[in-house]
Amino acid sequence: MSHKEQEIYFSFLNMEKKVVSINQLSGMNRGYARKILFSLNKKGALYRIAKGCYIVIPPDMIANPLKFINDPYLVIDQLMEIFDEKYYVGYQSAAQLHGIAEQMPLSISVVILNQRRPLYFGNQRIDFKKASKSKFFGVERIKYSDSFLNVSDKEKTIIDCLERYDLCGGIDEVARMISNALENINRKKLLKHLKRFGDTPLLQRMGFILDRLLQNGFDIDKGLLKDMEKLVGGRKYYLDPKMKGDGRHSKRWKIIENIDPLSWLHV
Repeated sequence: MSHKEQEIYFSFLNMEKKVVSINQLSGMNRGYARKILFSLNKKGALYRIAKGCYIVIPPDMIANPLKFINDPYLVIDQLMEIFDEKYYVGYQSAAQLHGIAEQMPLSISVVILNQRRPLYFGNQRIDFKKASKSKFFGVERIKYSDSFLNVSDKEKTIIDCLERYDLCGGIDEVARMISNALENINRKKLLKHLKRFGDTPLLQRMGFILDRLLQNGFDIDKGLLKDMEKLVGGRKYYLDPKMKGDGRHSKRWKIIENIDPLSWLHV
């Protein structure tokens, strides 16, 4: 590295920057700044992930930068700050961080307000899922290694996963996540989130799955089920709305069980 490149690289390290862009080289000619970042990228001190956006590789990783970038969670928070995006890690990725997922997600799901193309980090991929502003609640900030992340809380995670079960391994896999989360679920928070979500079919599916877990020996708060039952609507819905076929009809939850949500219990 040239003297100027070293100066800029170590200034990034001193500021604890994990992601940088050309806009952060203030007071410097943009053409020259672009040339510096390009050179640092070529020498392995930076790793380009988007136009004008780079990951800062720690000194002890420059010889093997792919080892560092294989964990995108380390840089998501600063990356979203550069993109000026409100965000949270959601769906199966949040379930994994909370320790309730049985399957490893194929990519990291980051929920944002705008459409954005996926980003690739070595063998890893970040998929951006657009959501309305009304769904940006139930988010907590957690420590991850030496970084921080915005992540949906456990209650919001299982609600999000049930709404978009297609992103999370299917209805039965989401039911397994719910069973894993039961020990640490806050009843009042779950009910509050469901009411705020405002999706009656989703609430009925959640109530049905919780009831089925109760029938199979899981410890479910019966008071929660009673509170949820009061919110059941007048229409019947399929448990899996993307599948055809009939099944048992639940009068309590007005759900047609066209798929077994607890198939994993019988394996």
